[in-house]
Amino acid sequence: MWKNLKKFSPSLVRLLARRSVDNSKSKVEAISNQEIAVLAQIPVDRVIEISMTSEWSSITLGEAQAFCTACSFDPFNSADRNRASAYLRSGATFAYLKKHPHWNTFFKPLIQHVQTTKGY
Repeated sequence: MWKNLKKFSPSLVRLLARRSVDNSKSKVEAISNQEIAVLAQIPVDRVIEISMTSEWSSITLGEAQAFCTACSFDPFNSADRNRASAYLRSGATFAYLKKHPHWNTFFKPLIQHVQTTKGY
């Protein structure tokens, strides 16, 4: 069960945090750090810190659960894991992140971090 969590680093879970726009499966937008903080009841600074982490070992179980839930990702749900894995296998471009106002300041560096640390 826990090996499923290890397959998806906190950084990767953060990159996958998105929601449908207009109830469309093909149109999605990134969830902001502020929204994740509110949903997870974790300070924004801590959300950013967790997002830049490549392993779950330094994150409490409660924070990991709250963070994943706020990112709309359940590592123990096969549908969520399969959706994420299929996206990554298809050559994840994270195009929806490029439209976000924090693309240059947060998401682009986060993608580079994940690629550097072999987070996916």
